[in-house]
Amino acid sequence: MKNFYDQAVNNYLPAVLRHPSRLLHVQAYLMMSVHALFSPSTEQISLMISSAVRYCVVARFHLVESEPEAVDTAARIEIQMRRRAFWVAYGLDRLACGVLRLPFSISDDNITVPLFDNIDDSSLLDGSFVANGSGVITSVSSALHRERCFQIQSEILNVTMRADFTMNFDSLSDWRSYILSKLEHWKSQLQQAADSNTKRPTDGRWILIVYNHCLLYLHTPTKANVRGPAGDWSVRASTQTISIFRKFQGYRTIPHPILGLISQFSMGITILYCLWATPPKFRTESYDSKHIFEAIRACSNNLAIITEKWESTKDLSDIFELLATEIPLAESASSSGERAVKRVGEAAAEEIRSKLPRIKSLVLNRETIRMMEEMISEDFPRDEDAAMDTYPTSMGDRQELSTPAMPMSTQTFFTNGLPLYQFPSPYLAGDNSTAQFGALSPGQTLEFPGILSGYDMF
Repeated sequence: MKNFYDQAVNNYLPAVLRHPSRLLHVQAYLMMSVHALFSPSTEQISLMISSAVRYCVVARFHLVESEPEAVDTAARIEIQMRRRAFWVAYGLDRLACGVLRLPFSISDDNITVPLFDNIDDSSLLDGSFVANGSGVITSVSSALHRERCFQIQSEILNVTMRADFTMNFDSLSDWRSYILSKLEHWKSQLQQAADSNTKRPTDGRWILIVYNHCLLYLHTPTKANVRGPAGDWSVRASTQTISIFRKFQGYRTIPHPILGLISQFSMGITILYCLWATPPKFRTESYDSKHIFEAIRACSNNLAIITEKWESTKDLSDIFELLATEIPLAESASSSGERAVKRVGEAAAEEIRSKLPRIKSLVLNRETIRMMEEMISEDFPRDEDAAMDTYPTSMGDRQELSTPAMPMSTQTFFTNGLPLYQFPSPYLAGDNSTAQFGALSPGQTLEFPGILSGYDMF
């Protein structure tokens, strides 16, 4: 396969780029991006996808005002093809940046071009341009639904990847409630819009993994917040997603194998980190669930299967097995507040440290790397170890009875508790109104959405 790729890039790509059609150029970059998804290099994946997005920006595919006038059939086809190319690049960018925790290649508030229309390929090619509403299923309905999920994911990451997120935004609840409302409405349309071919990334089961990533991105566990909603939420979302991935890996087709590998590794590490950082006294019922045991076993199997393809990725499986052995999956509360295990064994810690440089270049996700480094270099947190913040042990955000004035950076970034930029939703009217979801009152908590009906995960 590599020989064919090298031959195409060296012999044919220059001729393609000499062609005057910008659309043809973007399609070439997208083909190279899809090829990169099957390479073991996350750097190559991120650089290739970013190049495709940046070329779309140079070609002004992200601006509706730069589209040609729809004066004839050829112009209408070009408009739809430009939109499809741009939003495919956008979806790949959000997928990779979410898994690898990298900044986006284009900001959402720079985009004015709408999603491509819900038009069958046959209607597009024959020039009839029969546009359909969201309730009509066409050959692109599942792709449209997936792109809308990426838009919601992007709204989440626009907040959670900010450098000042922990200081200024993590304790705010309304934006999470708003996002969950959007996700709930999006989810209600999934079974109708999704593809039924399990070998395609537009199949409902694979789209469901994107949805679960959205849930996971709402919270990032740290020692400061893991004893509250962030830990419980992260365990639930990670356990659920790993179980889905394992169940449908049986179809022997993984749409994005290396990103799937990194994602599974990161979620497995997240579960282990929450177990490591949360003393039994502070654990919710999700920690006691049999699904944690099943998820750790499934994650181990997932990593073993995928890393067989690439020798350079085997360290991921090795590190996960070491940590899964060192961190107890079940632990009883002690009257003294001491943990069953005080620290990850020195031999295991040294072996992990020796592999970390290679892991860092592969995983890239700084949060996953932080969790690993804490687990191998620090003692298991005890009951009396003071967290930086005190959270209720329930699903939801910390609620203050007397909410202080938000800092200036928060005021400028949020309106009525919401991020200033939100994509228009086909499900919600007036997205910028808190009335659509209802602001949380003091003490009110967010409920985890749970398992999607119609999809057996365990």
